[in-house]
Amino acid sequence: GVRRDIADRPELNCGSVEYLAPEEYMVRPPMPPTFVFAFDVSYPAIASGLLATAIDSVRSCLDSLPGAERTQVGILTYDSNVHFYNMRADQSSPQMLVIPDATHPYLPQPEDLLVNLQECRHQVDAALDVI
Repeated sequence: GVRRDIADRPELNCGSVEYLAPEEYMVRPPMPPTFVFAFDVSYPAIASGLLATAIDSVRSCLDSLPGAERTQVGILTYDSNVHFYNMRADQSSPQMLVIPDATHPYLPQPEDLLVNLQECRHQVDAALDVI
């Protein structure tokens, strides 16, 4: 048989269901939304226009990312090497950190690779301009 209340129960009809937990279920505040954008900067990606399209797409969606003042972002690029971008607000321009050996990668200065989007928006835009 089929349940009579199947139309009233989304958990029985849908592949996924999202429940919002009330504050009494939260022991600590939720983690801020974090986005890391990875761009292929190889010659074929640049020549085909893929890189420019990807940068324009990311730039157009930055204002609509969820999380408002808590959103964190990071940028990395790759070709034969991996490049991370240090975008702290106290710097005049973003710094590119190159990982030359992709077979033995390490994460340089992890606290500087993710920045608050609202506080460092000018640095994020500058990094996208440099790429």
